[in-house]
Amino acid sequence: MTSKSRVLMAKFDPRLVQYDEAQTQQFYKLVTERMREASGVRSAALTRNPPLSLDGFSTVAFVPDGFQMPRDRDHFMSAMDTVDEGFFQTMGVPILRGRGFLPSDTGAAPRVAVVNERLAKHYWPGADAVGKRIRLENGTGTPVEIVGVAQTIMYRDSLDRQMDFVYLPLAQHPVPKMILLLRTSGDPLQMVKPLKAIVRTLDPNMPMLETRTYEDLYRYAVVDGPGVASKLVGVLGAVGLILAIAGLYGLVAYNVNRRTREIGIRMAIGAAQNEVVRLVMRQGMRLVLLGTAIGLAGGSCPQVSAGTKQARRRPDQRCLRHLRRHRDGEHGAVLGAADPALARRSRNPASDNRRRIRASEIGRNGLPAARSSRFLIQS
Repeated sequence: MTSKSRVLMAKFDPRLVQYDEAQTQQFYKLVTERMREASGVRSAALTRNPPLSLDGFSTVAFVPDGFQMPRDRDHFMSAMDTVDEGFFQTMGVPILRGRGFLPSDTGAAPRVAVVNERLAKHYWPGADAVGKRIRLENGTGTPVEIVGVAQTIMYRDSLDRQMDFVYLPLAQHPVPKMILLLRTSGDPLQMVKPLKAIVRTLDPNMPMLETRTYEDLYRYAVVDGPGVASKLVGVLGAVGLILAIAGLYGLVAYNVNRRTREIGIRMAIGAAQNEVVRLVMRQGMRLVLLGTAIGLAGGSCPQVSAGTKQARRRPDQRCLRHLRRHRDGEHGAVLGAADPALARRSRNPASDNRRRIRASEIGRNGLPAARSSRFLIQS
């Protein structure tokens, strides 16, 4: 778990002032060195994407040395981040085995990496991943030695499942856009002015794209963001429920209005008002139960992926047969309980529209029937 308190973040992109790769690395080196010496700063680090960032992590293709690859692929993929030697201390990510990055891990030094504990257990179960090698891109790619195993943390959001993760040193994997992390001894916002002053001394034209505390980012990712989503889902659900009730009431009223003559005949031969209401409710509840059963059956159908880039979902054939059986058998039986002709029409493709109208009446209640029966009694 990362330590979120008293951390200031500032984003830079030297490409905006036409820096080349050498100038970019020199700028990042100077700004981190000077901020580490500033009063009130306990540590400073650079990262491309901090944990729980709104930006997506990059990915790296690799092949573990000595690992037997499946026939259908020539590499594995993992999320990755580019960090400097101060990242693990500044963000409070423990190194469980081995070491973190050092200033000596330069571009001219042998390539190194730090992996999280999940990746280590995934590819080297029961063994120590420190000292193992991975090759980038494919089996003949650049060899990279794993020098440390870091604790697995939350990378995207609080509900995110654990995933494999690789850290690469900034000196060996340079990227232009980086985020400066400052762990302070007091209020991190008090370090904004000193940071701006140091950046102006290095380059007055260098913009600071975004400045915020990591605690704000954490609060949005873990509390505010999911809270807003939950409220939005609740509001949309309430609106949908109101619209459904209004629509179903209209359908029930329409159906009862069509059966006014039938209801009048029933009451003329002795049917009580509550019996008429029970008749409508009983038929409605049958359809409610049928619709619930079909909905549960359709929701339990397994979904499979039909591609690597875009997944297409299709129901299992057994579920389709189950749905057809409900449609052709039970649906016609329920509708035919009051009128045998309806059962025959439910099996006739020409009566699809009528069956859809009756199936949509599954949520009706007895109010329209009661109103109709009261009208007939008064008449």
